[in-house]
Amino acid sequence: MHNTTISQQSSEYGAVLTPEEAAEIMKLEVSDIEALITEGQLKASSICGKLRISATAIEEFFAKTFEKPLDITPASELICNTTKNEGDDNLVASVSMSKIKADGRYLVQVDKGYDPATGKRNRESKTFRSEDKAKVYAEILKLKYADVPATSEFKPKANMRYIDYLNWFYSRDKFEISDVTKRSYFDCCRMIRTQLEGMNKLNITLENMNDDVAVKILRLLAKAKKSQSLIDKVRIVMKKSIREAFVKGVLSGNDYTPLIETVKTEADSAERMPYTKQELDMLLGYAKNHSSLYPILCVFKSTGMRPEEIRCLKKENLNWNKKTIHIEHAVIKKYDNLDINSRGSAKEEIGNTKSKYGVRTLPLSDEAMNALKEWQSQVEKHPIGKDSKYIFFGKDGEFMTESQLSNRWKRFLQKYELNKKGIILYRFRHTYCTNLILSGYSLSKIQRLMGDNSMDVINKIYTHLKTDEIAEDEEIRGIINS
Repeated sequence: MHNTTISQQSSEYGAVLTPEEAAEIMKLEVSDIEALITEGQLKASSICGKLRISATAIEEFFAKTFEKPLDITPASELICNTTKNEGDDNLVASVSMSKIKADGRYLVQVDKGYDPATGKRNRESKTFRSEDKAKVYAEILKLKYADVPATSEFKPKANMRYIDYLNWFYSRDKFEISDVTKRSYFDCCRMIRTQLEGMNKLNITLENMNDDVAVKILRLLAKAKKSQSLIDKVRIVMKKSIREAFVKGVLSGNDYTPLIETVKTEADSAERMPYTKQELDMLLGYAKNHSSLYPILCVFKSTGMRPEEIRCLKKENLNWNKKTIHIEHAVIKKYDNLDINSRGSAKEEIGNTKSKYGVRTLPLSDEAMNALKEWQSQVEKHPIGKDSKYIFFGKDGEFMTESQLSNRWKRFLQKYELNKKGIILYRFRHTYCTNLILSGYSLSKIQRLMGDNSMDVINKIYTHLKTDEIAEDEEIRGIINS
């Protein structure tokens, strides 16, 4: 295919071509032409100090590259070339091409195995607007890496930097966690790196990462007034990674479990406490002046559902006669290119609830029902809302995005000078849980109503409600009266 077209196309430029002209004919970038010349795959000459490529050299290149005409198969089919080291079935080097649905570009990627320094997959990729260019580039890469074996599956070593080990540990394909959880783990990894850097221990090795260093990191976070939930999560991130190193034999001793003690902070005590009756009356009183926010807060108060659940509630989920709301989905985030150096790019979509218990039907208070009825009367007149399937819709009529709800809440707090630490949406969930506990519900029933897979959150709130505090604390009495 190319041999017949090259001579025809090169006649437009002459027998000797510039790299730019050769790139146009070969459907490649100029940088690719220069790379082929440097690697000796494409012959070129220097004329008056400038690179020139003959049409004959281009024809020879394609004759060598393609023993038969290049078959432009559908882009959805991957072009793969696999190289394996002798005796190791796990070593796979591959070149692939696929079409990116979002913008129609073509992605060519070579997977060279694992980076021996960090343990991350060693991949190189390039995108093209032209399918032909992508095909040619993929075939060139297949030739380039045909005799290059992939690096074997990475095996961590005791003397590697702990921060590199962390990055590898939470980047593994085998480490099956949700994108949101993975992102939060990498956020913790970045905090660990920052604290190690401040301690002049950024290069500390895995074998030297002991309990004393780990606890010091936690204490520094507590001193910086980080939340208890964040400190606990950082502790879990360190504990899991170090324990795995012992289990897998990277560090000596198979039964070792890191002792990393819990470090307590009072920084977020307000955020953990439920709203009092006075606080709820104040928030909902102000919110009545904001028709799009008031029904949301009433539903939060009545059900304790998660923000990601309320943002995708459908009109069909609301049973007006039974005064109930059915939760069956949540807005989830999908991330690309997550690692310790990048927070990745996020895309929101409708997905499953956080756990199997997340699918549930909850009763609505009269206050919430009245707020929703008023909201429905406004939505019926709204040019976008009337045709939306969602109760609380975004600008395009689809589900409400995280930023849309967050910005609405921030503007509300700023207007009434409430934007101090402790006034957060999630406290409605803590308040709901607290009321269930104080009302005498069994923990298993509370777990079902909260939609939690584990008892962790419920137990944390439960431990704050000691008998003597319930009897004596006026704030707790205020919650009971609400």
